Amino acid sequence: MEEQAENFYNLLKKVGTNRSFKTPLGSHKNYIEHIVLRNCQDYITTAGIINDNLTPLGKNKREEFRHYFNAIVSMEQILDYLYFETKDNYKIKIGQSNFKKNILNQHPILKEISETANAFKHCITNNPDKKNAKDAVTSTIKTNISLSKGLQDITQEFNYDSQILIDGFNFWWGYVNGKIKITFTEGA
Repeated sequence: MEEQAENFYNLLKKVGTNRSFKTPLGSHKNYIEHIVLRNCQDYITTAGIINDNLTPLGKNKREEFRHYFNAIVSMEQILDYLYFETKDNYKIKIGQSNFKKNILNQHPILKEISETANAFKHCITNNPDKKNAKDAVTSTIKTNISLSKGLQDITQEFNYDSQILIDGFNFWWGYVNGKIKITFTEGA
């Protein structure tokens, strides 16, 4: 009986370090799998993007853009989770800002995601080299007018770079599946 209790205790210790038993916010990989990739999936489903057709086909453009916004903003936060989970593993003391800059400089898609998310979150970035929210998404109104019947249809489209989200999704999918490595590199 005592041996069974000890085996059970050892099993529980292993389980405690396994990310699948943590909450969705319990580790950076859980955050990616349960929040970020799900937000991307919501966008892809709502936009009707199928078979690498990067032209959004969805009917409800506001709902589609809301999912895009949520996916981009949640994706930008991954490096915060990664930093706080791994900061004690480095031999030198690294600040959060330096950690993020270092990783963003190594992976251009993450830098693009970060700039887009910051534009969305802060509206005006006060930096002429960075995007503002109004620059990250534009709107087009299309009308269908018949000379005999008048106005037939009016639609509004939101124009934004869905490729950023697709590339970001592929990056983080590769990371979660061990195909892409992220490391802090001094001087990067």
